[in-house]
Amino acid sequence: MSEAQSFRLEEYRSLRKEVEIYLTESRSQERYTLIAIGVIVGWLLLNHVGSVWLWSVPFALTIATTGRMIGIMIHFINLKTYIRSTERAFGVFGWESRDRPWSMGAVYVVFNVILLVLTGVAVYFHNDMATLVPIAPASTAAPAPSHNATSAPTRTAGHIGPDSLYPDSGLTPGAADTLSVADLTARYTDHCPKGKADCTYSQSHRSVSKAVHTQVYVSYRVPPEARNFQQGEVDHFFPLCAGGSNDAKNLWYEPAENIWNGKNFGYHAKDNLEKYICRQIVAKQLDPKEAYRRMTTDWVAWYLELGFDKADEGADEEID
Repeated sequence: MSEAQSFRLEEYRSLRKEVEIYLTESRSQERYTLIAIGVIVGWLLLNHVGSVWLWSVPFALTIATTGRMIGIMIHFINLKTYIRSTERAFGVFGWESRDRPWSMGAVYVVFNVILLVLTGVAVYFHNDMATLVPIAPASTAAPAPSHNATSAPTRTAGHIGPDSLYPDSGLTPGAADTLSVADLTARYTDHCPKGKADCTYSQSHRSVSKAVHTQVYVSYRVPPEARNFQQGEVDHFFPLCAGGSNDAKNLWYEPAENIWNGKNFGYHAKDNLEKYICRQIVAKQLDPKEAYRRMTTDWVAWYLELGFDKADEGADEEID
């Protein structure tokens, strides 16, 4: 064997060893990165985190590890021709045909691309993803806010009542899908209750998923044992029958009992105001835009102005 051949064979052995070590280390790092991404995603789901910045962390990790694996593949491909030609020249074929590092590397790259797509979807739908895992009851969980506290209630400027009577403006500012009288007074044939050929706007458009209900409960820190109609409900702030949206920005947790000045301002009381609003809109005696303004500005003031605190009307099945 000539000196040039000896040098080439030695170089081949060195490159082969380098590739094997590099691939082994890369697989180990890949494994740990995947574990880290899984732990982060699990933590985000269990804690119902809706921040797009935090959901971007596993997405960025996946981009980084995918880029690294592609770089490794390019490096291997650049060496591939030389290594194969050397194997043919010296009759050393065992490593290339047995371990197939190129095929294994390709599998890792494909797997990372799939993971990249999945984490990208998770980032895009981060708010919905954060509601998929229910919160388990814990002995240290914060108690539900009391609505009958004897301490002086806080009050937001412009509101006649204490803050406990209103939704959190940061979570539930109110939202409407339509403020058109024509839309609200029309009859609909889609998505009507079973057995009805046609129905009202609210009956046709009532659609709040279980995931959104859970999101609202979590946002308002309602413990699992209080998530029932006896203690409260997820309610539309601006009523559905008046064009209110099913979006979370128009949904809040409203307790059944919410005492102020000896009167109950729970969700049953608010139903009376909503019934009045929707009947007035159907009778074309109230502009939905004005109803939206009054309701989202101070529904309690409007409720008292109409004297509903002195009367008690029954509920209406078509009223939210």
